[in-house]
Amino acid sequence: MDISITETVIVFEQVKDEIIKKAQQEVLKLSVPVVPIQDKTAILPLIGSINSERAEYILENVILKIIEMKIEYLIVDFSGILNIDTIAERYLFDIYSVLRL
Repeated sequence: MDISITETVIVFEQVKDEIIKKAQQEVLKLSVPVVPIQDKTAILPLIGSINSERAEYILENVILKIIEMKIEYLIVDFSGILNIDTIAERYLFDIYSVLRL
């Protein structure tokens, strides 16, 4: 009986972790919207805290979205940022470098 309960708890924890990970991915997706405002122009409003995970997500996914949408001009709105850690700051400069290409 103890083995059965232990295995059930382990499986429950794994399922719970998967659900949490999926929810975090959805939140990341929603936290960095690329909003088209005019032909070939869009805005990227950044709100809240920028940590390395969120900055890495921007670098990996938002750039692809910009290319997919054929955006030539991107306005990045930093006015809603509460704080940026040093690793995230480096990612933001990397994003800038990639966008210049």
